[in-house]
Amino acid sequence: IEVAEKGVMGISMNSSMSVDEELPSLLAKEMNRMEKASKMDGLIGVTSGFTTIYRVTGGWQEPDLIILAGRPGSGKTGLAVCLAVNAAKAGIPIGVFSLEMSSSQLITRMISGESSVNSMKVRRAKMHDHEWQQVHGSLERLSDLPLYLDDTPGVSLSYVRSKARRWVRKYGIKMVIIDYLQLMSSPAIKNKNREQEVADISKGLKILAKELGIPVMPLSQLSRANELRGGSKRP
Repeated sequence: IEVAEKGVMGISMNSSMSVDEELPSLLAKEMNRMEKASKMDGLIGVTSGFTTIYRVTGGWQEPDLIILAGRPGSGKTGLAVCLAVNAAKAGIPIGVFSLEMSSSQLITRMISGESSVNSMKVRRAKMHDHEWQQVHGSLERLSDLPLYLDDTPGVSLSYVRSKARRWVRKYGIKMVIIDYLQLMSSPAIKNKNREQEVADISKGLKILAKELGIPVMPLSQLSRANELRGGSKRP
């Protein structure tokens, strides 16, 4: 299935991998990109919704692999949800693979962030009248966003590739977010440890980003080892 989908994707995207481009053609393309960027105040990629990040990156660029890393419980998923919603509000279709949380949990976080109502209150549905109004308002704003979620647990790199191609073909998604890298499965290969498997998955995601021409952002756990040392705990 993956081979067939890749073939169809190559045809539909009119893949240029088999075409040698001359320098004048490449320079003309770059000039067009620069002209478009100048008209968009420097925003040339997928917006994050955060001014500071925008100033540094100009938006998430294709075909970058962006690692969003942090220690357990540091708010990686919350930030990723916020990035996805901000981009979708700008009319940019975003695909999200949630290997850790269910779609219901992610939606709760989205509603909480959009309504400014505590997520525990949203989950338990114990809210004051004004908070219910805020939640209803957030539902209306979120309902039309081009966000596509997949909460299948323990997915493999081949599954992510296959689903991402379908999303690009069907919905025209411009970015993929994966929560999170270490929960992805990899075919068991003799004499390979988990660190090597994660490295292979990362390499595969970078190739996917280039193949689809979109930024891919996997979340990643950082080791807790730095919590045991003295002084600064900053990774």
